[in-house]
Amino acid sequence: MITLVNGKGEQINGFQFLDWNEAESYLSEQRKKGTRGLYLQGNFVEPVSYNGAYFIVVGFADSCDLDYSIVIKARHIPCVDEIMEWIKPDMEKFGYSDIFEYYVTDEYDVYTGYDTENIDNWPIFGE
Repeated sequence: MITLVNGKGEQINGFQFLDWNEAESYLSEQRKKGTRGLYLQGNFVEPVSYNGAYFIVVGFADSCDLDYSIVIKARHIPCVDEIMEWIKPDMEKFGYSDIFEYYVTDEYDVYTGYDTENIDNWPIFGE
């Protein structure tokens, strides 16, 4: 399920999306209308930690749409505000001021979809 949340990770309505494309289209339209402070939170897999850390995909946003994503490791599943504070230097480095979505993912997704060459040395949120 995909939910619409605020910066604290609180669901802002009772509606849940079943499809990422539908959810992303909805949020893109809201942002084009000027709505800010809404994010997509995906809950697809049972959160499983790997060596005590979760893999969290964070999708950066340009003005209205998903543009680029990274994976972070975290000791707990953070809310949007925590994520944005923690990755602020990366966001500034790549020219982003907001994120679009975040979700816990599994090890397979991380190793098949992202650069993991230095994964053992990635910083871990919450340490």
